[in-house]
Amino acid sequence: MAKTHLWRKKYDLALIPRFDTDYYHATILAYMSGARWRLGFTEKATHTKRVLNRGYDRLLTHVCHNISSRHEVEHSLELLRYLGFAIQEDHLELWPAAEDRDRARALIHHISLECGDGPRLALSPGAGHPRRQWPGTGFAEVARWWIEAFHGVVVIIGGPGDEKTGEAIAQRVGRKVVNMAGKTTLRQTGEILRRCHLFVGNDSGPMHLAAAAKTPVVEISLFPLKGPLNHAYSPARFHPWKVPYKVVTIDELIHPCRMVCTASQAHCIKQIKTDDVIQAILSLHHEIDLLAYKSRQ
Repeated sequence: MAKTHLWRKKYDLALIPRFDTDYYHATILAYMSGARWRLGFTEKATHTKRVLNRGYDRLLTHVCHNISSRHEVEHSLELLRYLGFAIQEDHLELWPAAEDRDRARALIHHISLECGDGPRLALSPGAGHPRRQWPGTGFAEVARWWIEAFHGVVVIIGGPGDEKTGEAIAQRVGRKVVNMAGKTTLRQTGEILRRCHLFVGNDSGPMHLAAAAKTPVVEISLFPLKGPLNHAYSPARFHPWKVPYKVVTIDELIHPCRMVCTASQAHCIKQIKTDDVIQAILSLHHEIDLLAYKSRQ
């Protein structure tokens, strides 16, 4: 198969940017491609990778051994520096089409007509795994507080599968809340986030969309304070990039979890209280700049 479909392409470079365990055998695919240069992070990057990807370094022609604990953006840029590129800009970016901006602008106008023109809080109750999802009741309490404290508006965002959670939160709050979960494309969601004044949500894709939209972030994380910094759940690697942010996390895990939460449902993250999230929001008060909320129309 490789000879038929890959070798004839005569690839010069195969780049494997994944720092964590290569569960999907991209390194093997790069090797089978016949590319003359094959660059990736060492199999020694994490404990799990050292075990499950043993021998993978031998499949690469160039191995990046810099495995210091730092943000994932910096890991990716390290590969580019290894290739000799000079990094001139490291901010996240969004590339919306004109129709995405128009759609977001229309939705925000509709939300303003329906709920008023107060500062907008984006809530994202979803996450890639149930263990990383803070209970919807907590999000509802934060939404209610935002509305009362700042005469604000709450916009719930999310992808397919988050609709019911979003609707449950909206029903609990009862006013000045719009559930947009599952109703917008990825790029439209980014444009909506650009027009919000704060994002509160789990460690998830929408959190990074908010950072790319230059919206301040409060991240709710199940990662323990003394957890391993190179872990895939670590805020040290995946905190919001280049925006004002606060991470609300737990002090310790709940038995039987060790090192990180491994439950099949929300477990350790339930220790986070509404007041913890509210205090994180208040600590970002100057960065949120509620007095200038009309600038995000």
